Amino acid sequence: MSGSAKLSTVIFDMDGCLIDTEQAYIQAWAHAFEVKGIPIASEELISWAGTGKNEINDIVTGIVGSRELAMELRQIREDYFYVLLERGNIYEKPYASEILDFLKRRGIRTAVASSTFSDRGNILLEYFKFRDKLDCVTWGDEVEHPKPSPDPYLKTLEKCRVSREECIVFEDSYNGVLAALNAGLRVIHVPDTSVKMKKELPPVYTSVHDFKEGMEVIRGILESGN
Repeated sequence: MSGSAKLSTVIFDMDGCLIDTEQAYIQAWAHAFEVKGIPIASEELISWAGTGKNEINDIVTGIVGSRELAMELRQIREDYFYVLLERGNIYEKPYASEILDFLKRRGIRTAVASSTFSDRGNILLEYFKFRDKLDCVTWGDEVEHPKPSPDPYLKTLEKCRVSREECIVFEDSYNGVLAALNAGLRVIHVPDTSVKMKKELPPVYTSVHDFKEGMEVIRGILESGN
């Protein structure tokens, strides 16, 4: 971290970062298209990782040629996603709980900035018992523009009443990294290995394999006094 401000807040993306949801989203969309008998390439579904709900709705509408049909597909997808959740087929990312607890012990505030809408997002945070570990949360339906717009991160800074110089972000997706950088934030990239990156990432603070390595990065920042 640059400047004199000490690290006070760590902001996380949720989907593909704290929670391993991206494969479930892909599987649920594939199920929806199969139910309706509409062919869809897996590469197309994979490319939607990190994309906001409204933008995906527009993409699906363009593919099927009907907003009404797109919304039917969306509902089938939503229903099947919760089936996967109840089956236990969605998991928290390795060391996700551990890093949240680690930060709390160090007196560092934690937040989520997600393009996911609040209805599903709150269910996921409660299901994985993350909600009580977080100081503030920003959802996609609280901002005008989803990632890669900086809006989710700017809103989180506002809600947490913290300066960007005091923060660092964990992100997994291209859109998420770009959103955080567009907000003037430092980014630790923790890739979601289940999803191929759309493009080469712009320069970030550092990259880690998982949150175990992420804790070491944070420990180093704290010990350096930045």
